[in-house]
Amino acid sequence: MSRLLSLSRILLALAALAGSIARAVPPAEDGFKPLTAWRGYVSPDTMPDGWKIEDGVISLAKGGKGLFLVTKEEFGNFDLTFEWKISEDGNSGVFYRSDERHASPPHTAPEYQILDNRLTKEPRRSAGACFSVYAPAKDATKPVGEWNSARILMQSNHVEHWLNGEKIVEYELGSAAWKQHAAKSDFAAGLDFGRLARGRIALQGKGDAVWFRKFMIRVLPDLPAGGWPDRILFLGNSLTHHGPLAAIGWTNNCGMAASAPEKDYVHLLLRRFAAANGGREPVAMIENIADFERQHSVMDVGTTSKKFAEFKPDIVILQIGENVPALATPEARAKFQKAVAALLVVLKPGAWDYNPRLLVCSTFMTDKTKDEILRQVCKDAGAAGVFVDLSTLGQDESNRARAERKIDHGGVGGHPGDKGMAAIADGIWKAWRLLPR
Repeated sequence: MSRLLSLSRILLALAALAGSIARAVPPAEDGFKPLTAWRGYVSPDTMPDGWKIEDGVISLAKGGKGLFLVTKEEFGNFDLTFEWKISEDGNSGVFYRSDERHASPPHTAPEYQILDNRLTKEPRRSAGACFSVYAPAKDATKPVGEWNSARILMQSNHVEHWLNGEKIVEYELGSAAWKQHAAKSDFAAGLDFGRLARGRIALQGKGDAVWFRKFMIRVLPDLPAGGWPDRILFLGNSLTHHGPLAAIGWTNNCGMAASAPEKDYVHLLLRRFAAANGGREPVAMIENIADFERQHSVMDVGTTSKKFAEFKPDIVILQIGENVPALATPEARAKFQKAVAALLVVLKPGAWDYNPRLLVCSTFMTDKTKDEILRQVCKDAGAAGVFVDLSTLGQDESNRARAERKIDHGGVGGHPGDKGMAAIADGIWKAWRLLPR
């Protein structure tokens, strides 16, 4: 179904999504609300001993005997940000999806560990870990007594722990890897551990002084079967699709330069959707719009808009930039920005009887000027979309095809190989999980 799209064909297809584009991940101000309602664990009307909330700071005094402070509200999928500070030799934690059927949250809820890391030499018990289950990728803590910023992302079964701007833990609840790690943890015997679909957020008290502030939460929607995409429109360049071309030694009919069609990012994404949705793979329309990148011209959109309207995509993935000539002047930058903005207008929800959501990707081959324009146009369009920052991938030589196999043509070799394609698919997948449903 792949073919070169003339700009006229795109302008229609892409104008209907102008209002549907949008925010960088994560947008710390969009959809977040303060998390202020707390109470004692199995104590609806009381605050546990030693805990207090004052001037926006939640704290436990040293020697406080209150064990757990929990939210009055339960949450399933959410994006939670907060700051924490621990005392010398202090130990605490933040639990998520906890209920009150057991003696304490650890019986059911995974924990974001809060710790003075001098207390342990075991990474799985260090600050930011999924306590006793997954170790953080690195020690990103600030010195004891200083405030640390944290984030917990919980979307369906996908979990991320962030610390001071760095993602340090990532896992899938219920996966084979999760079960293996949990079996070796302190919670191997916990029948309900990590199995609840929703629950309270809980702060742990262990008699050590600890402080929390700036709890902000964005509730994320569930992902029912009906919410999975049925149709995906891929608009891109040779990274998305390129037919065989003997002149450059390219023999595949897929995204360049995967070693086989099933290893390009498009097919990896389609299989990932299928695996997550009971084997139901979305129908894909794959279009190479390299002419749009090179020409920035607006084509007759009469027939093309009808083509996209008839396809009715649930998601549009836009991956362009590499073929755009160098944007060395203000005029060139303005021309590219205007062209991309016009392109996005064609995909605006409501222009047709479908309501697509949009993922706008940065360049793989790392061009900051182009990426900033793509990010800005996406932001300016507003509404239901996400900018997917892939800009660091091309900086890693191991992500390029020439690092994996001998390729005579330099241009082909500079494209993503199998490792790079997998990284692109992973980045788009994670951004999709944050799209408004």
